[in-house]
Amino acid sequence: MVQLKAFARQDGFFVGLVWCASFAALAFMPQSILSLFLGFVSLWLAGRFLCRFRDSVLGGSISFLRAWLYSTFVFVYASLIFSVGLYVYFRFIDGGRFVALMRQSMNPEVLQQYGLEMPLYTETINAMAMLTPIQWSMMFLLQNITAGFFLGLLLALIYRKSK
Repeated sequence: MVQLKAFARQDGFFVGLVWCASFAALAFMPQSILSLFLGFVSLWLAGRFLCRFRDSVLGGSISFLRAWLYSTFVFVYASLIFSVGLYVYFRFIDGGRFVALMRQSMNPEVLQQYGLEMPLYTETINAMAMLTPIQWSMMFLLQNITAGFFLGLLLALIYRKSK
């Protein structure tokens, strides 16, 4: 378990850096597809790291449970790196840019298609505008850890390998 966590920490660092780059692409180039591409790259990268851990450290086989734990730890460590990056962004760089981007991104026709009302959406965006940098970071941290839990299951199903 100690070895699993050590490799997951190292690999989670790199996945977290890709997430930071993906968020930066979203914040500074919102019309670009680069952010989405980097999101998929991070998932692929986590899978490659799992394969490398399986093949080079464990001799080519890994159980579902161990693969799931490794993947989940990678996403937890990546989430920690990402939340630090988000804190720095919202504390020193943002200046309301992200909330303005959210306000611009939704138009009333799209909201109506999803059964949402514009006043409710505006109220939600106004509430989000009052979040502090640490609250933004914590919100994304919890969201990413939860997503990593389920993405870890997917990666474990794909990359598990028994002798």
